[in-house]
Amino acid sequence: IMSRYLGVPSTDKGLYYFISYNSEDENRVKEFVKIMHRYNFPFWYDDGLKTGEAWEESIATHIRDSEGMILFMSKKLLSKPNSYVYLEYKMAREAFNKKVYVVLLDEIKNDEVPPNFLGWWFRLTQLQCIEAYSTNEEVIYKNVERILLDCGYSLDSKENALRLKEKFNNLTKEEKEIVMEDYLSSMLSSQENLSKAKLFAELVMT
Repeated sequence: IMSRYLGVPSTDKGLYYFISYNSEDENRVKEFVKIMHRYNFPFWYDDGLKTGEAWEESIATHIRDSEGMILFMSKKLLSKPNSYVYLEYKMAREAFNKKVYVVLLDEIKNDEVPPNFLGWWFRLTQLQCIEAYSTNEEVIYKNVERILLDCGYSLDSKENALRLKEKFNNLTKEEKEIVMEDYLSSMLSSQENLSKAKLFAELVMT
């Protein structure tokens, strides 16, 4: 089992959602969590243990204390019969009665699912699923927004900018420069997000 850093920090402070994914899908999942981070959406994933921390205990505790699970499903995941993602799902649903939001990274037909995973697959497809097959950045943005809305997270531009401002004010000067460059460049990548970028810039500068 390998923990991986997905390019943005995770948090277990306050309310957060647990991210469950197959390590072989790391690059695809990165695109989703990067956009979630820009929206200041709180999530936690295993990005490496602290000294002396028990891995399984840490995973169970973070699932227990989360608001719910966002599970990234793929064909690669279904090809791994001993994937820990399955156990994370069982902990979330059976041990802690958490809501699970499923993000389908691939189009998967029933006859492509290994027999040992069919029961799980049918249970998953009864849950709230988002079909996120496209790797186009604009489409990923839309799918992330759907995920956040399903989790009850407000996408109101002003609310989001205010949340970002609160977080922004606690950063060092160097960190602020990195955040501004990353956030504004991502927002300016499409005309639709231009107003969000302007609003954020106005708020953080006041």
